[in-house]
Amino acid sequence: MGLKIEAAFGRVGDEKEIGKEVRASDCFKSTYNSLLFFSAAYLDGTDFHDNEDGYCVDHLDIWVCEKKLFSGKAGYLSDLESDEEIAKEIQNKINELYLEAAEMIEMLNES
Repeated sequence: MGLKIEAAFGRVGDEKEIGKEVRASDCFKSTYNSLLFFSAAYLDGTDFHDNEDGYCVDHLDIWVCEKKLFSGKAGYLSDLESDEEIAKEIQNKINELYLEAAEMIEMLNES
């Protein structure tokens, strides 16, 4: 299809602090999230999208810290416990992106 699946580790933090680099030391601040990003891109590295509905992207959460209603904050490590489970979930994300990209290409070819 002329596409590749890219993956990268990322950290997301408080959107009110735009421009501030999110660091591992922020992991117990509510709204912190570390994850693996997956996206489809053309072989030349250009982002792949359908010009209307958006980009072909997905993610896999690794660590999430969120505010709880009455109990302060709570952090959660991914519930994937073994290397095999992690590999299976990553492969599932790749398969889902492949199918989504194939559908987008078919839709673009029809128009």
